[in-house]
Amino acid sequence: MSLRISPVFLLIIAATLPSVSAYAEVTLPKVFGDHMVLQRDQLIPVWGIASPGEAVSLTLGDETITVVADADGKWFAKFDPRPASAASVSLTVVGTIWLCTRSPL
Repeated sequence: MSLRISPVFLLIIAATLPSVSAYAEVTLPKVFGDHMVLQRDQLIPVWGIASPGEAVSLTLGDETITVVADADGKWFAKFDPRPASAASVSLTVVGTIWLCTRSPL
């Protein structure tokens, strides 16, 4: 018994592949985590590793910074100093790589 693959099926697969995006894993050192405390009135450094050349978007409260990982995959950002506060603030770090190829159609 032989397996036959329809040319139409192959065409559909080939047409959808160029639109696929890949998400690289952005990592932070273990010093960053839940319930961490930040020094008041000081610049707030955040660093980590991503794929080389990957854009990394960081948001702390209402401030957003975008940086690009260097050739070794290292990235670094500094948020503006914040005053002392009892209010919680979230740090969000996101990195994305989009793979774009020319469609065969």
